[in-house]
Amino acid sequence: MTRFITLICFSFLSVLCTAQTQQATTTDGKKVVLNNDGTWRYADDTEGMANCDYELREIDEFAGTAHILMKRVRIGKSKDVGLNVKVGRKNDTRIVHGMYSGDLGCLDNEAFMMLKLKNGKMVKLMHDGPTKCGKNAPMKFTLSTDDIRALKASPVSIIRVKGTKYSADVDQIEVANYFIDNLNCVLK
Repeated sequence: MTRFITLICFSFLSVLCTAQTQQATTTDGKKVVLNNDGTWRYADDTEGMANCDYELREIDEFAGTAHILMKRVRIGKSKDVGLNVKVGRKNDTRIVHGMYSGDLGCLDNEAFMMLKLKNGKMVKLMHDGPTKCGKNAPMKFTLSTDDIRALKASPVSIIRVKGTKYSADVDQIEVANYFIDNLNCVLK
């Protein structure tokens, strides 16, 4: 009788375990749902919006305007100098704000942030904000559709920031999936 009860309990637990789906992340950073029947699907883009940590979220449904900013995150560092970023949206324009705590000289229209992704692709963002000089100078980059697609597809492995005098490689990435996890929050 004990064997029979044990067999029934084991059967019941195995049915419960196989009925559940699992979430996974592919090697190129895409989130997928694994079904118990061996099939899979891409995770719904809106699922990630539950984790959005907004600094500002103003949407006017009547005027059709939006100003959204995620909270600033230190994405990585080089030695003891950090790079903070936050993604945002001003109406239909998607932007990245950055701040490097070291000295790059000035940030003008030649300044850039180059992101090398783990899938080997490179994304070069040109500074299109006002010219600023010195440590902690604010950076602003406009994202194209291709930039967004590439940044959502793979984690970041290294970032180069360049100003008028100096450049720095941010090689200690602390939040490699930052763009994968946060771009959906400003796309809708």
